[in-house]
Amino acid sequence: MSRTQRYDAKQRGSIPQSPQQPASQGFTKQKKPHGFLSFLVGLIFVLALIVRLTVLSGTFMEGAIQTPTVISRVHAEVASQLQAKNLPTSLATDDLIKATLKTGTRETYAGESLDFNTAAMRSAVRDDVNQQASSIGLAGTAASDAVVNLISSQVLTQASANYHDDTLEYFAEHVKGYQMWTTIIIIVSGILWVLLLVSNHRRRRARRLSRKQVA
Repeated sequence: MSRTQRYDAKQRGSIPQSPQQPASQGFTKQKKPHGFLSFLVGLIFVLALIVRLTVLSGTFMEGAIQTPTVISRVHAEVASQLQAKNLPTSLATDDLIKATLKTGTRETYAGESLDFNTAAMRSAVRDDVNQQASSIGLAGTAASDAVVNLISSQVLTQASANYHDDTLEYFAEHVKGYQMWTTIIIIVSGILWVLLLVSNHRRRRARRLSRKQVA
């Protein structure tokens, strides 16, 4: 062996080989999937929670459906029908329309039929219209009762028209199931997310201890 070869061999032998390097590289490769899985499960949890607290929440949607746009549209439709029959449009107030839409929303999220023409709804609407009729001196006669019934019918019909479409009726029929499955997803993903966060924390702590021991 020449002097140059002996020198090269000596130099190669003097370079320390770290036994920890392969294990460290393998550990780094395992860290990424756990981090991504934790992020994915957390994202599912957050999205499911948002959906449950908004679209699938009757309380939230009761307020959301009573927007000025919806109220104005229903009121304009009712007023148009009343004007065509020479009836005062003031008998159908915005508050009455809001209450009617709120009841319809509550029934939807209770899994009930989207039928505004129930005895309870007719009674509530008639009471409100009667109160408005009394304020303008239109009450207490058979003719006024007919007018009140007609106005009540128009309010219920126009409010119902804003609900009765195939998509919303399908949603009303299945909303209880949607709520149940979303709640299950929230619980399962929430528990799994916590477990992954704890596992990731332990892995990071183990790596820190390993570095200290090597140092």
